[in-house]
Parts: sequence; C-alpha cells; structure tokens
Amino acid sequence: MPRLLIAESAALRQPHEIASDVSRPSARDVNELLHIVVEADTAACVEYLQSRRSRGMQLETVYLGLLAPVAHRLGLMWERDELSFIDVTVGLARLQSLVHELTSDSCYGALNQDATRRIVLATARNEQHAFGLLIVAEFLRLAGWEVDGGPDVESGAPLIRMVGQEWYAVVGLSVGFEEHVDATRADIGKVRARSRNPKVGILTGGAAFSRDPSHAERMGADALARDGREAVAKAEALRSACA
Repeated sequence: MPRLLIAESAALRQPHEIASDVSRPSARDVNELLHIVVEADTAACVEYLQSRRSRGMQLETVYLGLLAPVAHRLGLMWERDELSFIDVTVGLARLQSLVHELTSDSCYGALNQDATRRIVLATARNEQHAFGLLIVAEFLRLAGWEVDGGPDVESGAPLIRMVGQEWYAVVGLSVGFEEHVDATRADIGKVRARSRNPKVGILTGGAAFSRDPSHAERMGADALARDGREAVAKAEALRSACA
C-alpha cells in the first residue's frame, strides 16, 4: 500500500498546463484544499470546491489544477514523514469522494450518441485505487465517451472477460510500477486476442512511464497519455483508426 501511494504521487508530478480559465487556482488554493482534505471532512471539501465553482472555475481546472496537485502533495508528505499512512489514505479517499461529487453535478448523461465511443479502463494487476484513473474517466465522460471499468478492474481476468463480452473502441490501462510492464504486456496480448473489436486500441498511462516513456511501446500499447485531457485526444485518434 505505501508503494501505491508513492506511485500515485509520481504519476501526478509533471506540471499540467491549464486551459484559459478566469479562476485558475493558485498555490494558495492548493494549500487551502490540502489543509481541508487532511484536517477537516468531506463536507468541508465539497463546500470549498463549490465556492470555487461558483466563481466560474471549470471542471478541467478543478481536476488538473486542484485535485491532482493535492494528491501529489499527499504522496510527497507521506514520503517525507510529514503525514501518517492513515492520514494520506483518508485524504485520498476524500479526494475520490470529491470526484464522485463533481460527477453527480456534471451533465453528460446523454452526451454519448456514438456507439463506437466506448472505452474500458483498468489498472495493472495489484495496483487498485489509482486516483489518476478516476480523473481520466471524468475527462472522457465529459468528452462524450461511455466509460466502463476503473480503478477496481485489473488488467488480468476481469478485463479480459469484459472485452470478450462487450465491444470497445479503446482499452485504457494505468501502470504504476515499471516492474509490472512485462506482466501487463502479456495481459495486452490476451486482451487483443479476446476482444470483440479486432482493431481495439490500447491506451496507457501512469507513473511507470515517467522516467522512460518507451515502456509503453515495449508493453504493446498504441498510445501513451500523461493526463486526462491528453487521454481524450489519444482515445479519439485510436477510435478513428479502428472505425
């Protein structure tokens, strides 16, 4: 579990460029939310985000400019012994609750009018609870994608069963540790063999590629995405290729 937290932090270390937003968050905003996530409760976190949203802060900015940096800071603080493992675990759980709260406020229920815009997300084996994957899922849904799976689905038997039962344009895989690249490569081979879509695209991301992006190609993936916004662009390209 501690290694999962370190990987989660590494996956969010690269700075994200935020689209033009009149309410772009500052370092103070990130520090304020971090304090609330650690010291208060989920209700206080929701209230804080609602105040920022009422000022016109876009969802994309909330995800990339607030939630991702806070998750990154939690991981760093655990590595530096500034927070206990329980503190960080509770903090990440509250961040996940915030994502779900924002999901309930989003209006994308009828956006997907293209039956080919379907993706299933999963983590590498033994790498559940990937907060970054939750953010990727939200970006895809906001872009009109139908999203199945998520942090609770692993790249082994559960994912292989899903692609054998349903048609997906893209399979998205989050890999946190470099030592899991080879095992995930074997799973990708099985996914391609069992997929109802013979041209299924494989999209990947995660901390395993922070130091060496070429792992993605070696693993057998078709594309690598660093964040939710890039994941949407890469998924669209893969969907077009399989049409």
